[in-house]
Amino acid sequence: NTAEFDDMVKEFKKAKRKIFPVLQVRFNPPVQYLKKLIKQNELDDIFHAALVIRWTRPEEYYDLEDWRGTKRMEGGSFLTLGIHYLDVLQWLLGPVKSVFAKINRVGHSNIEIEDALIGVISFKRGTIATVEFTTCTYPHNLECSISLLGKKGTVKLGGQAVNEIEVWEVENLPRPVLP
Repeated sequence: NTAEFDDMVKEFKKAKRKIFPVLQVRFNPPVQYLKKLIKQNELDDIFHAALVIRWTRPEEYYDLEDWRGTKRMEGGSFLTLGIHYLDVLQWLLGPVKSVFAKINRVGHSNIEIEDALIGVISFKRGTIATVEFTTCTYPHNLECSISLLGKKGTVKLGGQAVNEIEVWEVENLPRPVLP
């Protein structure tokens, strides 16, 4: 929780150590390229974005470790599994103005946390994003994607970790060839 995190930061500062999150998805080549395009305003006004994570985590996944599925130790499945992609969405689009979300537990009987989330994020830049997250997709992971719709372009990143370009329709810019 926030208080525990604040205490942890104080301890690291007192010990003259650094603490940092691991936000590795930002370094995927398509994400880096998209960030550059946004900085250059190549998509023009981005009016809509969508983050979709439709994954599978069977009951056995939560049974493997005592902390999984608990409010105290995990906090939530979206915070554990989806946070990297939410980070990318915010990193691409900037500061958030408001958030509305509904969470639910629909597919797992032995956990305390949500396994489904639907949300709407309004960004200060004017973009509205939808967020869809679940760990109840049957029988395997279906999708992990970030889509951006702008006045001059539509881009959808997908793959295992938004590391592939699935849709590329950008005015006067051919689809890039990335590593």
